[in-house]
Amino acid sequence: MQTEIGWQVDTAVECGNVAAVRVVAGANPEVRFSPAPRGVSPLWFSFRIKAQPGAEHDAASGKLRLVLEHYDTLAGAETPHECCPVFRPAGQWWMHLPAARPEQTQDGRMDATWTLNCAVEYMDVALGFPYTDQDLHQFVDKSRAAWQLDCIGVSAGGRELLRLSNAYAAGGKFTGGLYLLARQRGCDMPAAWVLDGMLQRLASAKNNPFMIWAVPLADPDAVQAGAWFSAPDMTGDWGLIQHHEVALLLRDLARWRAACRPALVINLQAAPLRERAGIYCELPDAKIQPEMQAQALKWAHVMQHKLGAEFAADPFVREDTMSNGRLPMAMAAEGICAMTLHVPWAAAGTTIFSQKKYREVGRRLADALIEKRH
Repeated sequence: MQTEIGWQVDTAVECGNVAAVRVVAGANPEVRFSPAPRGVSPLWFSFRIKAQPGAEHDAASGKLRLVLEHYDTLAGAETPHECCPVFRPAGQWWMHLPAARPEQTQDGRMDATWTLNCAVEYMDVALGFPYTDQDLHQFVDKSRAAWQLDCIGVSAGGRELLRLSNAYAAGGKFTGGLYLLARQRGCDMPAAWVLDGMLQRLASAKNNPFMIWAVPLADPDAVQAGAWFSAPDMTGDWGLIQHHEVALLLRDLARWRAACRPALVINLQAAPLRERAGIYCELPDAKIQPEMQAQALKWAHVMQHKLGAEFAADPFVREDTMSNGRLPMAMAAEGICAMTLHVPWAAAGTTIFSQKKYREVGRRLADALIEKRH
């Protein structure tokens, strides 16, 4: 005899985001949902599915169908099969779901669907591996004082904008300066895990030549709200300075520049949801800043070599057709070499990303930076 399983959805998780939830009970239960736009294009989702109090679970029949409705409205999405979210049953590690199965409504709308084994008390579901403020502080605590954590200003929503550093001045120890920036779009989680791996390797490398400043949560308000990003989009705001956090970051970049010999600024962000070829970079526009583009290209070639075919997209260097207001061009105008690295949500070719794989990418990038500087 099959037991009817009742489910409810909890959004009270850090970086939580879900909207229009409908739980369909019965012998074949469903959870139907969409990500909340939060004032911008919808993309990020994260929530917990819990068994209703008193519900019994039959391991043989504990199936639950997830339906992501209106898939064709998600930012950067094309077809459902490119979407491979992550889930974490109670007491287990995060894992990727298989590629979604498309389901088209009679009037032509497109949904993405998955079927899960759910004989558990609860499970968490998200677009990508969440990286929270708690993860950042745990990283700092485990770094054995390799990183100093400082507040460089207060966000528009009143939250601290935090920066890590391994020194406040280059002195005679460091021959160059490195400034690392992640999550201008608050829920660009792949960028957070790659930066985590980069900082781990740079802290442990005995031959690290860089004075490093890094801002892992550039949009703390969007991070806390579970919004994909805050309007206006910081990534395209560097030439306009309409975003309060951009102004704070420019002040910090000026302090960093005065304290070292700038070598490179790297912005890490998630690639579009449809991207599965691998990691790629965007450089300053060669037509506007040819010297800076050539300088950044040398860094890019070493990174591509270190990442190898396992992680690097082909082509690895892509043209940024909307570069005028972006960070690489803004830095190039100040005589500072900069680039943006785009990290896929789920896979690089046949390589499926896990948290461990993202960190491995970060370590390889750190090795490339050290090798190029030496």
